Amino acid sequence: MSEFTKGPWFVSKPKGEHRAFVMSDMGKIATVAFNSGKMNVNANANLIAAAPDMYEALVMVAESCESTTVSRCCFASKESVEMILKALAKADGKGVGK
Repeated sequence: MSEFTKGPWFVSKPKGEHRAFVMSDMGKIATVAFNSGKMNVNANANLIAAAPDMYEALVMVAESCESTTVSRCCFASKESVEMILKALAKADGKGVGK
């Protein structure tokens, strides 16, 4: 499992600023700065804040599918399981750069 700061993560948006902070109980995780619009800042911050929950969910799916066989996994296609495994590897620093 990845050694990221444990969740939950949440978004803190200072009034009047074009940036948002992704926070945990341990402090600031990331600063999301103005890009091409306020909506991008909020959407990007929300996506980052959801990362620990998504990681945990993907691990659960991968473990469920490993307990049978990928071809018999009842709720995920072989292609989606491969995508999940690639995403987990990327999150763990073992995936391709982009």
